Amino acid sequence: MYGLSALFMQECTIKDGQVEQENFNTYNSMRIGGLPLDVPGGWDKKVLEFCKIMTSKVEEYEELLTHNRIWLERTKGIGVISGPDAIALGLSGPPLRGSGVPRDVRNDFSLEVWFSSHGGGVGTGNTQWWQGAGLLDGEVAGVTDDFGTSLDATGQVWAGTGNPDTSIHSGPGLNDDAWHHVVFTRTKHSGALTLYVDGVPVATAHGGTQPLFAAPGLRLGVLQTGVNFYAGSLADAAVYDTALSAPTVASHFSARQPTP
Repeated sequence: MYGLSALFMQECTIKDGQVEQENFNTYNSMRIGGLPLDVPGGWDKKVLEFCKIMTSKVEEYEELLTHNRIWLERTKGIGVISGPDAIALGLSGPPLRGSGVPRDVRNDFSLEVWFSSHGGGVGTGNTQWWQGAGLLDGEVAGVTDDFGTSLDATGQVWAGTGNPDTSIHSGPGLNDDAWHHVVFTRTKHSGALTLYVDGVPVATAHGGTQPLFAAPGLRLGVLQTGVNFYAGSLADAAVYDTALSAPTVASHFSARQPTP
């Protein structure tokens, strides 16, 4: 990778045939959590100039490297990390997805789904989300690091996280055959949970702050364990690896109302 980084740096320092900086920077230490000093004057303009140059050079670099035998022999298959190893190491973002984990929802997340049900749902005396009919769910049996959303027989939407089991719910009557928009958000560092229905926050709580990685996957219309099937229609389900803000949830409700 040294040669590639040097190639990029050369584009930064050579302009119109004139070398603006003849030395290369090397680093003997890295600072985690910020910079020791503010950026120098004019730095932002040079970055924007570099972006313009880099954009014009992308095709050239693609032609140079994409099918280059030496480049591929030295880089292909190097540093492969399996999905389980990536999770165990705490990787996130592109490195995690590159290891075969499609979306990182152990920490911050949002579950979104539209539903329409006529009298559907499971349970009338529920106290936890995993007692209802699964909407978009990652329930795992026992006291585990799981999460999900459900609907009970009174038309209450439930959402929650596990270990400790912490659930919140809407008011009743949402199994009225109309379309309803549900978003459940979780912020790891505080354990904050928020349930939105039809673009409005209806319940909040604080659960555990640990990563929630017990579920092998998420299921629609049933709890992840394969019980408590939902009766009704579902549409536009989505999973995000961030806790959506209230204005964003409201905009989704306004923009994505499905046709009955």
